[in-house]
Amino acid sequence: MPSTAADIYRQHIVVAEADLDEMRHVNNVRYLQWLQDGAILHWQQLADEALRTQYAWVARHHSLDYLVAAWLGDELLLETWVDECRGALSTRHYRLSRLSDKQTVVQAHTQWCLLNRSSLKPVRIPAAVAALFRHREG
Repeated sequence: MPSTAADIYRQHIVVAEADLDEMRHVNNVRYLQWLQDGAILHWQQLADEALRTQYAWVARHHSLDYLVAAWLGDELLLETWVDECRGALSTRHYRLSRLSDKQTVVQAHTQWCLLNRSSLKPVRIPAAVAALFRHREG
């Protein structure tokens, strides 16, 4: 976990019918979509238009641990944070919890790679970008 709550992006999710699989619990692919969506929204919240125009993130590796099932109508809390930036790569962590009983449904991490949008080539993460993910006062 990051050192302060200010470093964590949070998003509420309510499980809908479209999120379910044939066993009537949330489909594994849906979890991955929620994680990716949260990462993108976090980046959009932190980065100004110039950075979003210059850079894009692509996933290099996902690792998900499915701990308990989520069901139709469950209210979930997605929390995500970045704890490491090295070269062109960053490690982003995720925790998806059910609000009713505080159980962790999914724990995951993704290795993201920063690309220059013009060349579509990996680029070293600039200090200004890495700083976006560190604790900010206020």
